[in-house]
Amino acid sequence: MRRITTLCALIMFAGCTPFTVQHDYDPNIDFSLYHSFAWMPLTTKESGTSNSLSGPFLDQRIRRAIAEGLAARALTFEPEEPDMLVAYQVRYQRRSRVDVRAYGYSRYAHQVDETRFRVGTFIVDFVNPESGDLIWRGW
Repeated sequence: MRRITTLCALIMFAGCTPFTVQHDYDPNIDFSLYHSFAWMPLTTKESGTSNSLSGPFLDQRIRRAIAEGLAARALTFEPEEPDMLVAYQVRYQRRSRVDVRAYGYSRYAHQVDETRFRVGTFIVDFVNPESGDLIWRGW
């Protein structure tokens, strides 16, 4: 389980700014029983772009990275009868930071800088296709 967690974390966050990786899973699950995966079908609501970074190129890159990571752990893509389903989400919030600095010898001289940025979360879920229960989540 640690190998899958580490691998997914490395793949998902390669090239990102500082981040925290966490995961949770059902401790009663025997992960050695899982040998194949497929992508979880999206509902109409989930295919929208509310607060998400979306686009066909990003989707292709993420799916390729996850599939390569799972393949490195001997999990094969099997769209017909998979042992588990894989889903992901990319969410972000827009934030800004304002820095005010005094300069010179006058108490009235200030420089104001505003920095706008995004703070995001990338979530990967592994789901049991028969019961629909979540078996592993990394974020």
